[in-house]
Amino acid sequence: MRRADESAGEIPRRPLGRTGVEVSAIGLGGYHLGLVKKKREAIRIV
Repeated sequence: MRRADESAGEIPRRPLGRTGVEVSAIGLGGYHLGLVKKKREAIRIV
């Protein structure tokens, strides 16, 4: 459901807690980074 001030094609933004910063409502996530065995590999993925 789209808010009235969001246009089609734009990524919705939401407030980040009480920081006053707005971030996109869509994110990459990070679960897959915990599945690799080596820190170097996790950094390469990012």
